[in-house]
Amino acid sequence: MSGSNAGVPVSKPAATPLRRGPFLIWRGHPSPTPWFGKYEASADHWYEIVDRESEERFQPLCHRCIIELFYRFQGFCDVRWTVLGDAPLTCDLCDRALTIS
Repeated sequence: MSGSNAGVPVSKPAATPLRRGPFLIWRGHPSPTPWFGKYEASADHWYEIVDRESEERFQPLCHRCIIELFYRFQGFCDVRWTVLGDAPLTCDLCDRALTIS
């Protein structure tokens, strides 16, 4: 482990990402939370996130906004996802239409 952020070890940058559901996690890559790494989310899902401290809930969210909120809550949140269907949805934060690409 090389580097740290507030005493939390930061891993060496991974050559390949870990997959957790619709998320790709690049350990040790530059991000707002380097101890978690860089996150990417699949565009063919809609997401829900709940802040564990305030219990504030956001849904439905697009693949860009879920990552932004994940970083804002520094991973201290609960995340759920659902594969996009035929029903029209709009992102709760950016008003982007959620459609299957």
